[in-house]
Amino acid sequence: MENSTCLLFPLEPQKCTTIVTIKRVNATFSIAFCILMLFMIWLFKFYKLFVYRLITYLTIATLFDCIIYLLGEPQEDSATCLFEGFWLTYSDWNVVLWIVFITIYLFLVTVKSIKTDRFEWVYVVTGFLLPVLPASLPFAGSAYGPAGAWCWITDTAWRMAVWFVPVLLLLLAILTVYIIILTRIRRRTTTWSGMYGEESAAAVATAAVQLQEQLYPLLAYPCIFLALNLLPFVNRINNAASAEPSFVLYLLSAVSSPLIGTINFILFYVNPAVRKKVTRLAILQRLRTGGRQTESVVQEYNADGDGGQGGGMMDIATSTLTFSRFQNEAVDDQSQLQQPPLQHRLAEGEEQRASSVGLRPATDRY
Repeated sequence: MENSTCLLFPLEPQKCTTIVTIKRVNATFSIAFCILMLFMIWLFKFYKLFVYRLITYLTIATLFDCIIYLLGEPQEDSATCLFEGFWLTYSDWNVVLWIVFITIYLFLVTVKSIKTDRFEWVYVVTGFLLPVLPASLPFAGSAYGPAGAWCWITDTAWRMAVWFVPVLLLLLAILTVYIIILTRIRRRTTTWSGMYGEESAAAVATAAVQLQEQLYPLLAYPCIFLALNLLPFVNRINNAASAEPSFVLYLLSAVSSPLIGTINFILFYVNPAVRKKVTRLAILQRLRTGGRQTESVVQEYNADGDGGQGGGMMDIATSTLTFSRFQNEAVDDQSQLQQPPLQHRLAEGEEQRASSVGLRPATDRY
């Protein structure tokens, strides 16, 4: 490689090669994991639940964000460099907005007891179109160009106005809201048992645990995003304070920035609701059956309400309990078919208890 092609370290082009190689490798892994994550969401029909559709949109945004890192070394005054800078700003803002939307969803459900499913189209339109605005603003000041290991905003003032200041304020607001959400979840789960009789105490406890298992992993997405962008932020500060670029900081930035797709996949899979369901045998069975097992659960979830007010935490608790029963289904369909339907087993149990005390079972409830 000629020295002139390495704008960051013109006298040491091997450093540019190292940075670009690491950036591309991490981006490739992230793209692969994003595709795998979308495949799992489709195969197991997680998208039937609104919260997983939000994660799906976040994954698509992350996929867009990682693709741009596959480009090579930035070339000054090239159309490719300008496009890379624009797309990187757009996709980064896209990821941020979907993290914000997940936070809004959690806040409205846990604090305000409002379900926002019916406003999904607003999320989609805003999440994928609004980032065009901040991504287009730097064109007014011709601020896009080679900015280290990739093309981005070269002017410090534009960087602060378009990215660092608003994003940091948003992340601080998100962390504050999450403290409120965690507090409210703990309060709600401790009071649910008082809303039911003793016979339903175990079911409510299970729903509360499952609710926490599904919501808590969502709280990690903004924290991971902040952590992965910390090193690039430090690198930008170093660039503004010193004319000498730091190879170590650029190297660490090339490691952390494209890694978001891989980390998001890990966050998705460590969710107990996902890990219990996505097994090797389950994947093979879904591929054979086309994922038809999930339909009954989806119907129960859709029966919760119309997506307006009045649902909130209790609707999610109900659907979560249904989802937990679905997660524990046997992998072998034949063994399931040998068992009588749930309604018949409940009716038989009611008859046995009634006969023991000389009463007629109230089978009409089933």
